[in-house]
Amino acid sequence: MSPSKRHRRHFRVRTKIRQKRQKLAGNAFKWAGVGAAACVVLFLAARKSYEMIAASDAFRIRTIEVTGLETIKEGRFIECLPEKHNNSLPLSYFVNYSGTIKRYFPQIRKVSVKRMLPGTLKFRVQERKPIAFMKKDGISCGIDSENCVFPLTYFTDSLPELTAEPPDRKTGVKFIGSVLESNSKIYGRFSGISISRTGNVSVLFRNGTKIIWGRFIPSEIRDKLKMLNDVLYDSSSRFNAVECIDLRLTDENRITVRPAETGG
Repeated sequence: MSPSKRHRRHFRVRTKIRQKRQKLAGNAFKWAGVGAAACVVLFLAARKSYEMIAASDAFRIRTIEVTGLETIKEGRFIECLPEKHNNSLPLSYFVNYSGTIKRYFPQIRKVSVKRMLPGTLKFRVQERKPIAFMKKDGISCGIDSENCVFPLTYFTDSLPELTAEPPDRKTGVKFIGSVLESNSKIYGRFSGISISRTGNVSVLFRNGTKIIWGRFIPSEIRDKLKMLNDVLYDSSSRFNAVECIDLRLTDENRITVRPAETGG
């Protein structure tokens, strides 16, 4: 084939390829337009159907069930809900119940919601368990094992008072948690726990005995609690009352026990 013929054939082939590509591109745009129009139609139809369902009396909230409440009255709990009785159940799927409830009730740790057609809301609540209390602006607040502070709706004498600055409060919470895990009986004798700025722990028993613990080291908790139990047992047979027990070992590796002064 001569060069001129090859040249003409080359341009004819390129023209056909270009035309074919243009045709394919045109079809692609056409089908994309058809698909977009179908999506819009389906979206509008779905929206219309949803609005009809949401507005239907058949899907109104008729029943609200709450389980797990301990210190919160059910009526108060239901009052704080953004969607209540006679509201639309389908619309409740767009409501952040957990965030709203926790803002009203900081003592709630977890909350889950289950929606059941045609009109039932079920809430499962887990309240925080206080391990101590503290005074905040003159109000008694509970503290749980996660170092969360929340208002107490009740007061119990079984809770010890934690005295610590906010940066040191975490040390107090960890100390109480370790004692509970190791020896819950001795925790029941705690009346107060104080954390100094240097991190030293002091405990006040309900009978007035002061325990100078020293710095809290988690790995030493079991040994120190055993040591304290032994000292308490020994001192109970030797003294009528004990004013102070210093668990910080002296240079002679001894514990200091100071008996309470007795009148007369």
